[in-house]
Formats: sequence, structure tokens, C-alpha cells
Amino acid sequence: MPGYDEERIKLTDFSPENSYNGGTVHPTKGDKEDENLNELVEIGSGVFVSPKEAEWWRKAIIYVSIATIIPLSMLSVAFLVISIYAGSAAALSLAFDMMLDASSSAVVIWRYFGDSVSSPEKERRTVILFAFLFIIFGLIILTKGILALVVHVTVTGLLILTLLSAVGAVVATILVTIKFIIARKMNSQTMYCDGFSSLMGAITGYSVIISTLSYRLAGLWCLDAVVAILVAVIMAGWGVWLLLSNVHICKSKKDLTKEKERDKEKETISP
Repeated sequence: MPGYDEERIKLTDFSPENSYNGGTVHPTKGDKEDENLNELVEIGSGVFVSPKEAEWWRKAIIYVSIATIIPLSMLSVAFLVISIYAGSAAALSLAFDMMLDASSSAVVIWRYFGDSVSSPEKERRTVILFAFLFIIFGLIILTKGILALVVHVTVTGLLILTLLSAVGAVVATILVTIKFIIARKMNSQTMYCDGFSSLMGAITGYSVIISTLSYRLAGLWCLDAVVAILVAVIMAGWGVWLLLSNVHICKSKKDLTKEKERDKEKETISP
């Protein structure tokens, strides 16, 4: 029926989804959501925030990284001196943990310096750099720990080592908490890696306290070297896992790109 079709067209034109006001189409709710989504910035995997909030988180990460580098660099030098003076393999591992944490924070500053909050390629490069740092520092600590076991190195200067280890452990624990909160909020692998680096420092700090007290009270000289070896194995293993997982992701992306190119060639060839 022609009359019925005309009425249906009129009702459709003036429905709430397509309402007119003086010839102007009002944007629907879906259109507004799309516009708002286009204004958002991806700060992590599947995490979108406003540009202002993204800038706030970027600056917060840089400030936390600077706050990590300054005290931990000082502590790493102190532990390095103590490890040479006291012959402690765990103190050396803690010194390298602090160096690693300061280095990883420097890498984080490079990652978030400038307008690069949303940069998957820079994120991937940062994680690969973290992997190499974990492997290198882990192998150095592992070598020192094994040598301490073979040579039967005993620890001296227990009081200052215990006190500094307590300070380092508390500082690292605070940094771990802050970094993991940021990592969870942003869903950033870079911040998770940086938090893991601080976590290793905290664990090593508490382990050094336990090992020095055990040596003083029970004469367990080997616990110091064992702690260093365990930390080194975990650190290097984490680095290898990061490296292999990112290489696998890169390979998967390349395979997917090649597959899309083949599909385009087939579409071009087919009539």
C-alpha cells in the first residue's frame, strides 16, 4: 500500500535515533561514544584515558623513576664497597640489584620521555632491553655466588651490612608497591619489569639480613652465597623468558603481516 509506505518513512525519519531540529541531525548516543573514544589515549594494553590523565601518569612515572635512581645509586655504591670489604656475595648481589633497579628506571625514563605514552614499538624495545639487563646482571651475580661457595668465603662487617640491607629492603619495598600500582593501572609491561627489578632488590635485602644473622647465630657461612645464586638464577631466568616471549610476539606479527599480504595478492589476482 503506497499510503502505508509513506507513513512508515515519515515515522522512521522522525524516530528518536534520527530526530531533526530545523533540518539539523542530532548525534546519537553511539556517535558521541565514538567521538569520545577517538579523543582517548591508549596508555597500556587495552587501557584508554583522556590526554590530560595520560600526561599525568607519564609525569608520575618519570618522577618515580628519578626517585628510584638517586637513592638506589647511592646504596649500590655502599653495598659494592661492603661486598669488597666484608667478602659478602649477597651484598654484591644486592649492590648489582640496586644498580639494575637504577638502570631499569633510567630505561623507563627513556620509554616515557616526550609524547610517547602510547608507543607499542617503544614498549617492545624497552622490554627487550630489560631482558638483556636481567640476563647480564644475573650472570655476574651467579658467577660471584659460585666463586664464594668454592673458595669458602666468610662474611665480616655484619652490623653495617645488616643495617644497610634493612634500609635497602625498606626502600625497595616502597618502590615495588608504587611501581606495581602504576603497572596495574596502566597495564604496562615496562612498569611490571621495573617493579620486578625492585622486587628482586627487596627480596635480596631481606635475604641478606637473614643470612648475616644466620651466620652470626648459627655459623651458616654458605647461606650468603646461596642467596646470591638463587637471586641470580631468578633474575636471569626472568630475562630469558622476557626475551623469548617478545621474540615470539615479533615472529607472530611478521607471520600475520605476510599472511595479510598474501590475501591482498589473491584478491588482486582473482577476477
